[in-house]
Amino acid sequence: MNLQQLSAGILQKYSTASSNTKDKSSINTKSSIIGGVLGYTAATALSSSLKEPLIIYSAEITGNIREELGKENLESIVNIADKFIDDKKLKEKGLNVIKVSKDMPLEEQQKLKSVVYEGRNFLGKFLYNKSLRNNSTFLATMADVVSFGLKGFSASALYIPKSRALLFNKKGAGLEIFKELAIAAKKFPKLQAAKIPLYNGLKHLTLPIILIGVCSRNKNIPEGQQLNKKEKFDKFTNFVRNNAGKLSMAAFAPALLMNISNSARAANIARKYASKEIAQASYAQEGVNSARILLATLITGLSAVTGVKVKDWFQNRSDKKALTLKDSTVSK
Repeated sequence: MNLQQLSAGILQKYSTASSNTKDKSSINTKSSIIGGVLGYTAATALSSSLKEPLIIYSAEITGNIREELGKENLESIVNIADKFIDDKKLKEKGLNVIKVSKDMPLEEQQKLKSVVYEGRNFLGKFLYNKSLRNNSTFLATMADVVSFGLKGFSASALYIPKSRALLFNKKGAGLEIFKELAIAAKKFPKLQAAKIPLYNGLKHLTLPIILIGVCSRNKNIPEGQQLNKKEKFDKFTNFVRNNAGKLSMAAFAPALLMNISNSARAANIARKYASKEIAQASYAQEGVNSARILLATLITGLSAVTGVKVKDWFQNRSDKKALTLKDSTVSK
């Protein structure tokens, strides 16, 4: 059963119930609630159905790029990273470089635990879970994460802004390290550490934007006179719902621009320090990553618009039903 069939079923059931009460106010309230639920469901369903295959497909492409490079190139990237770090004197500037392996010294293990704990909000619950940090599998788990992926993506290198730490696999780092080096080498590290959670937090504004869009209707606001509080609020909701797509994409824009900028820096580092083969692979991977985030931004905007349209479609049908009901009652 598709969304339209489901909506039609709900509408029919609701209309039958409403015809018994013949209460137009009740009809409007119920239709607004049902329309809002349908609109929000449509927005989230569209977003997840488009973003999930996008994530999977882009991960497959980047995985293939990494496989084509081969073990020898991946091992050489560690030396390239070391050279860049030395040239830019990043250690002297406070960068903690931790090469992760299952046989790393105890001192390095403790440092690793410390930076993972400090970056817990950045890394996610899985990596700083107390039992994981304290049990014997911590080191092996971190080695696997840095080697084979974080959150579904290859993450053979990881920069943690809060603790100014760069983690990468001792035996072979992937192309991801160029972007992490680009971020780590930026000036004003405290500012960079603050911008990342801020930009990521802005993306969560899409939820209230969509909710306002699907829970409100276009109101007629009088022009040329001073507005009262209710009219000001209606003007605000009108603006949000009529620009839900643009506002949702705007919430993603800072993170998108930051990512594209970091990708360009990463490709430039690869061009200057790595072989032509590695540099071309870096261009390809960063291009895929930028395209993925750009498409995700567009999908977010499309989903917000769709949610508002579905709500309006249901509300308009309900209004016609209510009008028909009123006319039939008057004629009797």
